[in-house]
Amino acid sequence: MHIVFKDNNLPLIINIIYHAVAARSLIAEPWLLVNRYIKVPVIQQQQQQHKPVLAAANLATDALRAIGAMHMALGLLAALALKERRARAEQSALLVLTLASLGQTWAHARAYWNSKYSIRAIQEIGSLDSLVFVISSIALAKTARRTGHLL
Repeated sequence: MHIVFKDNNLPLIINIIYHAVAARSLIAEPWLLVNRYIKVPVIQQQQQQHKPVLAAANLATDALRAIGAMHMALGLLAALALKERRARAEQSALLVLTLASLGQTWAHARAYWNSKYSIRAIQEIGSLDSLVFVISSIALAKTARRTGHLL
């Protein structure tokens, strides 16, 4: 485990891959996620009785695209930290990535306890967020211990 986290290459690469895949799925096809996880049907025809459902589905797809843009930015941050190869840049990037993963993990845990999403969404997405959070926090702790500074 010590060798894997020594130079932070693997944690940064995992963050790049995770955020790139998340950004692609959230930006390119958000309506698939709305149908699969939130269970709001995306209706193509605008019938009078379906206008509130259509508005909710449109709002959900726009929100997912915005979250996808944030994933794209976090993936770019990890890529820049990997390219820069300075301890301070890596440490700052790992701090931001760890806090972002912590926020996502917290949001999924809260949604699980409040039962806002289907259990399948929590299992599939929440477990990946938790895994990325653990990897990022271990890398951040090792880097902070090696440099002697958290910030």
